[in-house]
Amino acid sequence: MPELVFEFTVRAALIAGIAAAVLRALQVKTAAARHAVWVGVMVVMLASSHVVSLGTEGISARATKDAASPHRHRSADARQSYPATNGRSLSAR
Repeated sequence: MPELVFEFTVRAALIAGIAAAVLRALQVKTAAARHAVWVGVMVVMLASSHVVSLGTEGISARATKDAASPHRHRSADARQSYPATNGRSLSAR
């Protein structure tokens, strides 16, 4: 859990820093535009922490499911000849 908090903090600081740099580089002066950017930054910060916390559970579940699957890799000699082609490639017709 402390790793996630640290990760969210670093990610939020990077997002805020990039937004501030873009606002300064583009010399945005209007309050409405700056407000819209900072609202967007807050939404991205909150959404990214939620998405990452949900995503890590899904990724680990898929990784263990894939690792446990016996049919993960198929070798070249495990290919099947389908009856419709009678062992020929489709371009040979």
